[in-house]
Amino acid sequence: MSSIKRNRYIDGKLLLAYPDDYTVLDIETTGLNPQNDYITEISAIKYRNNRRVDEFSSLVKPELSIPYYITRLTGIDDAMVADAPAIDEVILSFMDFLADDIIAGYN
Repeated sequence: MSSIKRNRYIDGKLLLAYPDDYTVLDIETTGLNPQNDYITEISAIKYRNNRRVDEFSSLVKPELSIPYYITRLTGIDDAMVADAPAIDEVILSFMDFLADDIIAGYN
């Protein structure tokens, strides 16, 4: 389990508590609609004592073609994911990587 420190300042702001151990998550998709769009890449970086110790990354074959504007945004195109595993194959190893870590995500 993550240890928690108290009274840390970042950019002049007091943070009452922050974790030492966590995993930062990044997911690329074919769009922003969770009902109609699909994951094209799933990645994470694991930190222990605020130091990078491990990483996970996998392209994912979506169930539809990647729109041109998404390729321009992410750099991921249909050719890159043509032989990638489906999300069902990737998600189990990804969940093992995450374990019970605190997850930090961003958009």
